[in-house]
Amino acid sequence: MTNPKSSNRQKTQLSSLPDAIQNFILLPITLPSPIPTVSSALHIIYLRKHEEPPVPPAITSTEPSRTLFLVNIPVDSTKEILRGLFASLGPRPEEVRIHGQTETVKEDDLPTIWDRRLCPGGGTAHITFTSPKDVDVILKAISKERRTHKGVIREWGIGVDYPFSSLGFPRSIVCFLN
Repeated sequence: MTNPKSSNRQKTQLSSLPDAIQNFILLPITLPSPIPTVSSALHIIYLRKHEEPPVPPAITSTEPSRTLFLVNIPVDSTKEILRGLFASLGPRPEEVRIHGQTETVKEDDLPTIWDRRLCPGGGTAHITFTSPKDVDVILKAISKERRTHKGVIREWGIGVDYPFSSLGFPRSIVCFLN
């Protein structure tokens, strides 16, 4: 059961979102709530074409980019989830690189809450496709869905088989019950 007031607030937030901010395209997603009485959260991923540095003696880059640069990826991002998200928008990514993941601190006395590396808040990633046309297809798909849906484009983690256990609160409950 979701709270109707927060759902209306989320629609208002989405209608006021611009399509882009300083060359970054906004990709709104929902982060599902592990608690049935709490509504899902809106999360914005900012993305743009990665600008390759020019190869000397050229002054500007001569080849079009086949890589997307992402900012503000969710802390529980994995290569599989990002690959699934972008494959649902168009061509399947060739490579996914997540930057700044840290090792989970393991204490012998306490149960572990996170069973994998986490990204820092506002983490970044590079998604590489097989051709520059694939990047254009993804950007056009996002723009088209933003115009038609007027809101969230995808739900985080949907369509990805998790080879690992739940994170955060659901994992805490499992640790507590065991």
